Amino acid sequence: MSVSIGRRHKEPPAQSPLTVHRLANAPAAPVVADEPLERDALLGSRVHVSGPASPTGWHGAAAPQGLARGPVAPGTQDLIHVVGLHGGAGTSTVTALLGERAADAGTTVPVGEHLVVLLVARTHAAGLAAIRTAGQAFTAGQLQDVRLLGLVLVDDGPRISRDHQRAIKPLLGVLPMTWRFGWHEPLRMTSTPAGTALPARVRRSMTEIRDRGISFLEPTTGPITKEAQQ
Repeated sequence: MSVSIGRRHKEPPAQSPLTVHRLANAPAAPVVADEPLERDALLGSRVHVSGPASPTGWHGAAAPQGLARGPVAPGTQDLIHVVGLHGGAGTSTVTALLGERAADAGTTVPVGEHLVVLLVARTHAAGLAAIRTAGQAFTAGQLQDVRLLGLVLVDDGPRISRDHQRAIKPLLGVLPMTWRFGWHEPLRMTSTPAGTALPARVRRSMTEIRDRGISFLEPTTGPITKEAQQ
């Protein structure tokens, strides 16, 4: 049975400064590399789905709609910037779970050379439309100034119908990597997400995102190749 992150009641406005989370509460349970994962209706046995590592070129008649961009907050250049593709995406929860190496950027992609960015969207219709827009912007090369980790897809309810799954699946490969957070009711009842017991898939995903993001932040990190994304 799939589980997921519950909806936060309020997300930072698009123009608000980045909020850096320095959490004092205990981290989630450690991840065991060979810990079995419950099969996911969208991802199967995979922790993530891989898409194109770099822009493939936009062939539409007009340039695609871009994402909201804004200045990076001082002192956050060495953090993973968690950006919601729409309001209520779940950025504050994802940022809290990533810990002190992450910053909640609201709904604005920061402008800056080599900044590490993680996108977040819900599985509802508005979220899927926002993912399409982000995929088009990435394909057209509009995000080449940042190091895009990919997308966290957060369930907007405890159950996703088969018709809904069919609408989601074509979008899983439009960005470099896509992780899914199924519905997880306990996260709706806490103000300290990092201290909440989490499903193995979410913990594995968080570890993978954090490790990949930190590797991109290292000064010795070279260009992101297709092999590095797989």
